[in-house]
Amino acid sequence: MKFREIFRFELMCQARRVRTSLYFAVLLVVAYLIGRNSIVEARNGGAFINSPYVIALTTVISSLLWVVMAPAVVGSAAARDVQTRMHSLMYTTPVIAS
Repeated sequence: MKFREIFRFELMCQARRVRTSLYFAVLLVVAYLIGRNSIVEARNGGAFINSPYVIALTTVISSLLWVVMAPAVVGSAAARDVQTRMHSLMYTTPVIAS
C-alpha cells in the first residue's frame, strides 16, 4: 500500500470517531481560554496578547494535554492491526536483531 492510502484510511477512521473530535475540541477550548485570559492581562497592563510568553504558555499547555490524549487516538489504530490483517506484516520482522 502507498503511504497516501494508509494515511487517508487512518484519517477517515479517526474522523468518524466522536472521541477524536472531543479531544480536539478540548484542546481548542483550552487554547481559547488561555488567549482570553491573556487579553484580560493585556488590558490590565500585563503581557501583550501576542507576546512570546503567552504563545509559549499556550503551546506548552496544549502540548502537555495532547501528550495525555494522543495514546487514546493512536492506540485505536495500533489495536486495529488484527482486524485489518496487518499483524502478519508487523510481526514478521524482529525488532532486535540477534
